[in-house]
Amino acid sequence: MDNDLIRMILGMKVRQLRQQRHLSLQDLSKKTGMSASYLNEIEKGKKYPKVEKIMALAESLGEQYDDLISLRLEEDLGNLTPVLNSPLIQKFPFKLFGISAQDLIQLMARVPREMGILARMLEDMGHNYDMRVEHFFHTALRSYQIIHQNFFADIEKKADLFRKQQGWERDRILTYDDLVPVLEESFGVSLDDSVLADHPVLNHMRSVLTADGRLLLHSSLSKPRRAFAAGRELGYHVLAAEERAFSSPALEVGTFDEVLNNFRASYFASALLLPRDRVHRDLKTFFKLSHWDPEAFVTMMESYKVTPETFFYRLSELVPHYFKTQRVHFLKFARRRGERRVQLAKQLNMSNVHIPHGIGLKEHFCRRWLSLYVIDELEMHPEKGMVVGVQRSQFIGYNSEFFCISIAYPGMLDKDDLYSVTLGFQVDASLRKTVKFLGDPRIQARELGQTCERCPLSYDRCEERTTEPVIHQRLQEEKEQLQALTDLREQTMVEA
Repeated sequence: MDNDLIRMILGMKVRQLRQQRHLSLQDLSKKTGMSASYLNEIEKGKKYPKVEKIMALAESLGEQYDDLISLRLEEDLGNLTPVLNSPLIQKFPFKLFGISAQDLIQLMARVPREMGILARMLEDMGHNYDMRVEHFFHTALRSYQIIHQNFFADIEKKADLFRKQQGWERDRILTYDDLVPVLEESFGVSLDDSVLADHPVLNHMRSVLTADGRLLLHSSLSKPRRAFAAGRELGYHVLAAEERAFSSPALEVGTFDEVLNNFRASYFASALLLPRDRVHRDLKTFFKLSHWDPEAFVTMMESYKVTPETFFYRLSELVPHYFKTQRVHFLKFARRRGERRVQLAKQLNMSNVHIPHGIGLKEHFCRRWLSLYVIDELEMHPEKGMVVGVQRSQFIGYNSEFFCISIAYPGMLDKDDLYSVTLGFQVDASLRKTVKFLGDPRIQARELGQTCERCPLSYDRCEERTTEPVIHQRLQEEKEQLQALTDLREQTMVEA
């Protein structure tokens, strides 16, 4: 059991026994010879006293030593057992959100029965939806990113300092060939692309770090993807990340720190490959164009020698910070060639629009989404290699409009895997002032739903509909029933 939890259990027991015996902290201080402030820290789970002090506490409280240090909870505190044993409670990064273990234990001690019920409810939800602790970790990480508007000045500064230490100009575009010597000479990591592609089990992996310090890269990775993998490995070392993933994608997540450090190392890589001052200048120039120019956008992206995903995600970090456009969402969709169902593979939603996602989502995303349209376009015209699209999207039921840019591209390891990345900006006064071509009539405006199952548009209003609006219909029926119930009750009251 975690040391924090051991301290908290002892603290709860001391507090409960003291209150049962109607002793104040000052009373217990006189009995034990310990200061009231020290006893208060024990009760809050901040301190774990030495053996002789625990013996003094046990004697003063009329409790057996073994019972006091036991991790078993009884009577009123017994309801906390499922809470303290819950993997979610033990591993969730409460400190990241300004909640200490002591804050949590004080809440649990005040309402142990309610906290026990909450823990069982969370456990049941996890089982019902096949949710693992790592899913909670990723949800916590996204919340952490949203709190910080996905901009982390400390990592930006470390990337700037690292560039300076290597003698690289502040705005220089770095490549895989620039990063490899630094990895090898400064951190003892060698690169090897001769193993993964032929591995009988792990040939789907993009990279694996071996115990002897070799970074194995899949031989099919492009230079931009290799550069990002090398930049992320540099990030792990520069940021001194102890807990980390050793493969990409990660097969198993043990702690939240692994998830957080993977994000921070990836952020470092993007900050290294796309220096923020240069990106800021390029975006200002592009946004001043009088009309939407897809060729200019692609040229700007390709000048950084990174993948579309890396470029778009970097924009989700810098646009809210530099252009004061806070309502931004990043989406990555995946679909197999020849299949209709798409998967939301990655998302960061800093907007006020609900984007359906989650474990086991069986609904059909709206085919009017630009993200899906560009994938369909790429499948119909694979010779293009990449499809760029732009759209003004009005979500049904939300009083807001988004300017969206999407790029679809084929998978690197399997060409039948099709992907799209999308960046959406809420259209407001700030965006209208920043993006001069926002009113370009060639940018199509479309009304969209979330999923076909939730959309109120009928077949005659939406040719893209793929299935019946069963969820919308059910919600409408429930709404009508509630209204009918209200009317009936009011009518009965009038007659009476």
